Amino acid sequence: MCQGDLVDIARNLTGQLYEVKRSIAQDKIVTQQEQKQIKQQLGESQIKLTVMENKLMDLKRLVVNLQSTQTKCCDKVTNLTTSLGALTQQLLASTATPTTAAPCPTGYVQYVNSCYFISAPFYKLDWNASEIRCQQMSAKLVAIETKSEHDFLKSEIKKAAATASNKPHNYWTSGRDPKTDKNWMWTSTGQPVTYSGWAANEPDGLAHSTCLGLYSPTFDFYDVACDISAFKEYHGYICETSVITT
Repeated sequence: MCQGDLVDIARNLTGQLYEVKRSIAQDKIVTQQEQKQIKQQLGESQIKLTVMENKLMDLKRLVVNLQSTQTKCCDKVTNLTTSLGALTQQLLASTATPTTAAPCPTGYVQYVNSCYFISAPFYKLDWNASEIRCQQMSAKLVAIETKSEHDFLKSEIKKAAATASNKPHNYWTSGRDPKTDKNWMWTSTGQPVTYSGWAANEPDGLAHSTCLGLYSPTFDFYDVACDISAFKEYHGYICETSVITT
């Protein structure tokens, strides 16, 4: 091989080496560009992701605000419903026809400011038992303090007697004279007996006659024994209470 051939071979190799180097350099340039594009795409994707995350957070806050607003609205609706119900009740109460309560309990009769219960006349009750009966009815044995009150009760007693048996009938009052010294008191009021509704020759002042009863047929005042177990007498009782006020 001559020197010229070697020179040609060297030139060829040099040219080939140059081409190889240039190709490698181009490949590097392409690779760098691709990497740059990829990085750019990744950056853009990251920006989009960040924007979407921000929008998602905004949506979550909006949902929370809507839920809070809905709760407040529900509370307001509940309060308005309650207020409307109360106003309806007030309106109904203001437009309702007022009812007047009876001044006396059932079974009582009224005179002025008192209510009276006149029992059946055929009980064999002593004074203490009669007082208990009245207390059980939230009342007390009657205190007869005026002639008009006495006359009213006589009339009511006679009405009751008209529908009862023909047995003798008498009625206990709250009058007592425990010391038989003619200092009679109404135990229901603590006041002295000042109205004189006594029958003739009454009170007779006998030792055992310490209770005041109304005896038939006149139903005037009589002093009698408080315990009638030894007597064959029928005693009812008259209870008194105040009229019902509203």
